Amino acid sequence: MRPVLKPALSRTWRDAETLQFGTVHRHAGVVEQADAPFCSFLGLLDGSRERPALLDAGERLGLGRDRTGDLLDSLEKAGLLDDAVAGREALARYPQPHRDLLGPDLASLSLVHPEPGAGPAVLGARAAARVEVRGAGRVGGAIAAVLAAGGIGGVTVLDTGRVTPADCSPAGLPPTEAVAGCGPAPPAPRSTAPPAAGRPGSHASTGPAARRPRSWCWRPATAAGASPVARSRRGG
Repeated sequence: MRPVLKPALSRTWRDAETLQFGTVHRHAGVVEQADAPFCSFLGLLDGSRERPALLDAGERLGLGRDRTGDLLDSLEKAGLLDDAVAGREALARYPQPHRDLLGPDLASLSLVHPEPGAGPAVLGARAAARVEVRGAGRVGGAIAAVLAAGGIGGVTVLDTGRVTPADCSPAGLPPTEAVAGCGPAPPAPRSTAPPAAGRPGSHASTGPAARRPRSWCWRPATAAGASPVARSRRGG
């Protein structure tokens, strides 16, 4: 594991030595007596170092190995750390153009699933999922687009008709897909080809004007020499 501070948690100074992570009470954590060496150490939690290297770095900063270990444990217990290796492996299942788009999904999943590596595991499960959407009108097209954008590995859309203006919506089919006039529907449903493994996106059916969704603390106050401790915070 290579610890990294969760990017979805904003940082706010409550006073000169009290640092809050996050704004929603369910996910927020507070670090008290956050001095200069501690803040310098936070800058090292970028996912590039394993725990032994971080312990060495903490010692060089004057925190000491034991205090640095306690700090890492308290940050993890407070839900402020994720596993950068697991995150990179989850995103590697997608083509490069999709990885940056899925960064916000991964960041939010790391809050909903606070254990290190749990959020990336959920995203990895999405990459392995295959979903079939039957009907690609205003609702079906939007659903297919959202599923594809959220990292579902394969979205297949089945529909039997031609696109009309009533089928178009900002979240689904664009107006340019609509067919002029009211021609007869094809005699049989058209289905999509199975998507490539690990590639999010919706796949269009074939044929003219087919329906095609777009791809898209350290408070003990009296304990001298204690280590900074991150604690979960309700409220504030």
